[in-house]
Amino acid sequence: MVNSSPPQFLHIGRLPPSSDWHMHPHHHRFHEVVVPLRGVLHLRSGHKTHSVGAGRLVLYPANVIHEEWTDAEQPVESIFMGFDSAALEADAVLMSADPDGRIRQILRWIHHDESTLRQGREIFRSRSLDIILDWFANLATPPPDRWVQHIRTFMRKNLDQPVDLQQLAKLAGCSRFHFVRRYKQLTGITPMADLKRIRTDYAREQILSSNLSLKEVAQVAGFADEYTLSRSFRRQYGTPPGGLRRMVGPMP
Repeated sequence: MVNSSPPQFLHIGRLPPSSDWHMHPHHHRFHEVVVPLRGVLHLRSGHKTHSVGAGRLVLYPANVIHEEWTDAEQPVESIFMGFDSAALEADAVLMSADPDGRIRQILRWIHHDESTLRQGREIFRSRSLDIILDWFANLATPPPDRWVQHIRTFMRKNLDQPVDLQQLAKLAGCSRFHFVRRYKQLTGITPMADLKRIRTDYAREQILSSNLSLKEVAQVAGFADEYTLSRSFRRQYGTPPGGLRRMVGPMP
């Protein structure tokens, strides 16, 4: 997957449970993501058959032929969304877990917005598509070097603590100069810039999945204050965190 032009939202809908639902082999000229809410979705693409339930995600890339049907005893109910994106380069069905239900909740918000006139809907759709594409892009990205993975694991476990370059270099077992050089060679980014990216990603997750105030989000993500968070958030996502919070509204 290679980033290029922004994705374009096309439509969203909800499939009610029906014990005899069956979509014979077909394909779309657009990409489609499906989120089962309950029941079991069976699908076949190529020579492979899969059964997908709640807590899983399915992405059908454009022009990939697939067949779908449900389990008569556990009829599937799902939300589906169609979109265009030049950034998505895949020639097979992609599946993923949605362990914290974040993607499911995002699609529910978008589906709910179809019946409202909430201000900023287009911006929210665009940001949501970016999140979904990032999620599936990780499936096609090779796992990071174990050395980098070790450093990033430490970063994520200590987001609410001050972490400096000397501390990371010591953890890596080398001088600061060699640490920065090797880290950038392997990731394309400096370790401190990567730490800020990870902090900002975590802040976005908290905004989307919790009712923490922006001040509290800044604290748990390791920012000095909500203003520092706002600058980093705007630089990384093109919108302030308060704007995203207003668009998604409070968690139920």
